[in-house]
Amino acid sequence: MRRTISLIAILASVLAGCGSDGSTTPNATAFAAPAAGAIAPVTAAAASVDTVAPAATTAAATTAAATTAAATTTTAAPIELNEVSFDMADFSFTFPDSLPSGPTHFVGHNVGKEVHHATLVRIADGKTIADALGAFAADPKSAYPLVKFFGGPQSVAPGATQSNVVTLDPGNYAVLCVIPGADGIPHAAKGMLKPFTVTDSGKTDPPVPAGDTIVLRNYAFDIPNPLPAHGRIRVNNDADQPHEVAVYRVNDDSSAGDAIAYLSAPTPPPGPSPVTDSGGITAMQSGQVAGIDLDLVPGTYVFICFLPDAKDGMPHFAHGMVKTVEVMN
Repeated sequence: MRRTISLIAILASVLAGCGSDGSTTPNATAFAAPAAGAIAPVTAAAASVDTVAPAATTAAATTAAATTAAATTTTAAPIELNEVSFDMADFSFTFPDSLPSGPTHFVGHNVGKEVHHATLVRIADGKTIADALGAFAADPKSAYPLVKFFGGPQSVAPGATQSNVVTLDPGNYAVLCVIPGADGIPHAAKGMLKPFTVTDSGKTDPPVPAGDTIVLRNYAFDIPNPLPAHGRIRVNNDADQPHEVAVYRVNDDSSAGDAIAYLSAPTPPPGPSPVTDSGGITAMQSGQVAGIDLDLVPGTYVFICFLPDAKDGMPHFAHGMVKTVEVMN
């Protein structure tokens, strides 16, 4: 389960113990969960994102639209995606050593027994992953220019598959899982980190066309209402710092308040989890456009961002970046 462990602490522990089982101490600062009643729910409709279209407001508009469609039909050219299918095990990735740049469809299969995700990090030119991790451990503010975050499959339950689309720039990267286990040790510190390179293909197309969009802000999710429950939906990070979208279904015998309290706890509370990991996208850079492949069954969901704030280090959910979403039949 993803926990509120400082990203700085995670990166420091990765630098100190990557590939080992050495113990690390997570940030145990407790954060108060927002009151469930203060979180505005968004209704989601179980309809494909590809088939959602705005209704005409008048009969005249409907007639005009039909006439125009009959006279001229224009179809946007499909986006050509690089396809990358990979496994996430306990604790390793089966991931390519090299990929071409451009719009890329990442399909992550969790073949392990713990929840995993794939955080994609581009390292600044002339630097190494060790440089970046060491800088984060020493002086986080000066280290952020050394990395750029690209969203990857998020909150992948054991035996599940999650996917998303992003556009990769050329450069040196690493894919890592920073989810801490029950022992508090982030998976990357146990070896779940894989460097790879992205070669220049000349392609810079956006990974998903314009349409229904989840917008990430400081500190809020703007979610379409109704939200398509199935298909690919665009995600824009319009904030001035990285954000993520972690999606959890609230179990039928639990409440949204139970789920938020559980997800915001610094260590796993006793008893069964009130949530089921249901996808999303890992950290996205400011200004980045990506896409999430949704496949949500009816129920209540929590959308949440765990990333620490660039100003005060508090997790973004503590600033209000958490929202409940109702998915209907």
